[in-house]
Amino acid sequence: LPKSAKKVEQPSKKTATRGPPNRYKLEAELKTKNQLLETAKQQLHSRLAGAQGTIKELKEENEGLVREVEKLKKFQETCMVILESRNIDPVTGSNILEEEEKTEECRKQTTLLTEKLIEELRQFNETAAQEKEALQ
Repeated sequence: LPKSAKKVEQPSKKTATRGPPNRYKLEAELKTKNQLLETAKQQLHSRLAGAQGTIKELKEENEGLVREVEKLKKFQETCMVILESRNIDPVTGSNILEEEEKTEECRKQTTLLTEKLIEELRQFNETAAQEKEALQ
């Protein structure tokens, strides 16, 4: 609002003594200012109503999004249960049981090869010891 619309002029003693024409002029000015204030008030009310409508729409949208998030969380939990029941790693997508079996098979093969190598080294050591005795 313009500053002039906010201030209400107080009639001075001089204007009150001058007579009715000035009084009518002051009343007309006050009516004009009052109309400006009423217009500003109506504009503020319409803005307020618009803002309240926007707030209501945003709240409804937020509630819808919250419901959707809850549905997605439930769906995610269901998917995780399915993956766990099938022994599937949710990150890599590979079968956990298959990976464990492969790891176990590799461990067994390594153990067997190590034992075989140790046995061959013992035999080599014995043979070397026998040949050493024979040479001496």
